[in-house]
Amino acid sequence: MAAIQRFIDSAQVRYIDAATKGDVAGLSSFYTDDAMVLAPNEKLVNGRTAIDQSNKQMFATMKITGLKLKTTDLQTSGEFVVETGSYDQTLQPKTGKAIHDVGKYVVVWKKQADGSLKLFREIYNSDLPAKM
Repeated sequence: MAAIQRFIDSAQVRYIDAATKGDVAGLSSFYTDDAMVLAPNEKLVNGRTAIDQSNKQMFATMKITGLKLKTTDLQTSGEFVVETGSYDQTLQPKTGKAIHDVGKYVVVWKKQADGSLKLFREIYNSDLPAKM
């Protein structure tokens, strides 16, 4: 489990770097071809090609200026690692003021043929109350 935690800690550093640079290709490298992302207030994004398109659209309208990820639990089962954690992020739209959000996530990492792990499923949502 310690080796898996070290891998995830390292992956989080690389993921945050790609996200704050708006690097769609860098983010894409984390996902399996059949990955799914379940983001708040959006339809299911199914497959790496669709995830890339979704990220391109997001980066066209805003920049991630700050992102922190913290793993709070890890579970393994066969070829999967389930990571639960929290996030703290700041988004800067092209126009308007920055948006700060804190929340939680669950990701499922899937072991690849070469022994590496890639994101297979990702879901996250805010801890902040919904704006009405």
